[in-house]
Amino acid sequence: FLFGLALLALSPFFLNLATGNLQMIRAHLAYPAVSALFLAHLTVRERGRSGAKRWKALGIVLAQAACIAAAERNGVRTIQLYESAWEAYRNDLITANRMYADICETAGSADVSECMVIFVGKRDAGLAGQAAAEELSGRSFFEVEAHTELGGSGRIGGWLLTLGMDMRVMGAEEGDRYLEAIAYMEGAPDWPAEGGVREMGDGVIVVKMSEP
Repeated sequence: FLFGLALLALSPFFLNLATGNLQMIRAHLAYPAVSALFLAHLTVRERGRSGAKRWKALGIVLAQAACIAAAERNGVRTIQLYESAWEAYRNDLITANRMYADICETAGSADVSECMVIFVGKRDAGLAGQAAAEELSGRSFFEVEAHTELGGSGRIGGWLLTLGMDMRVMGAEEGDRYLEAIAYMEGAPDWPAEGGVREMGDGVIVVKMSEP
């Protein structure tokens, strides 16, 4: 009973181990029942010939060995993804503080809550070594939506707001301002170089992280 209870408590993480993925997968909600049936099949003793029992026992051992090997490999992968996600967030936090200071300096005020800030291009998380990355794990807030028509201004600005860095975030209906910002920053150096943050006028600050 205690073993089954422990498996039930750990069931949300089963698919993480099965896939080596950081993000939770909703299918894990079915895993308690699936695991119970699987363990029952492996542990219920059946009457039959001794030879059949030996083959079944061998099959159980091989299946268990394969499960343990897969869990060990994918468990390491999952830990690597958690570490990459943490390092990416830490680096993004450092970047956000430095960038926000430059935005305030360009605006000439510590209060830029009324300024629209547009981010052009992208900037990776700057992970060292052979970092694991998958989907959004190990990727920077400053790069994940750079490929879209409106760039990453919405995601980046929304995240900075949660950090207490007030600004006006560019809305989806203001895509024309994004195109203006790209043209305005053409030839400008990439942030953090001097000139990577500029005021476009009308209370609009543009940060160029790379070529779009």
